Amino acid sequence: MPPSRFHAWLAETLGQPVSEVSHLLSQEMAVEFLMSWSLFESRCFEGFMKLHLIEPYVRRTIDQENFDVSVLTDHFTHFHDRYQDPEKRRSLFHQQKSERFGEVVRSTKANATPYDTAFLCTAVAYRFRNNMFHGSKGVRTWLKYREQIDRCSAILQALTSHAESQSRQIAIPLAHKSAA
Repeated sequence: MPPSRFHAWLAETLGQPVSEVSHLLSQEMAVEFLMSWSLFESRCFEGFMKLHLIEPYVRRTIDQENFDVSVLTDHFTHFHDRYQDPEKRRSLFHQQKSERFGEVVRSTKANATPYDTAFLCTAVAYRFRNNMFHGSKGVRTWLKYREQIDRCSAILQALTSHAESQSRQIAIPLAHKSAA
């Protein structure tokens, strides 16, 4: 069966073989990640995220919006342990550098602050997204990281849901006031 027009277009856009893009899109976890990423970037970063924006985002989300990072603790533990391996850290970041990421990974989990937890989880999800679209790996290779991708999706969903709850809290008083 020939690839759909969308699969062919996406493959060309990503510079990947159509067969790999078709395989990627047939995987539920990949589609969940891509949809979660799209909503996260739109709701939490006004549609355009960069690594240097993570730290201010985390500070605002925790300090001003009272985000409860306990929903990320299990993911933090997993990724903190995973990136003790310098080779895995290099693979995650390729040529991009993050001093803050290194600081968090080098510190002990017991000393992790809520900011460390949210930062590490957000940075990992960001890098997984970048590695898929801009990394040197093909999309089929990306799929071998099922557990990490599922965790990234859960992180993105928690952060997006929090952002949505904040926008509803703001909108309700305005709607209620105009109804009076």
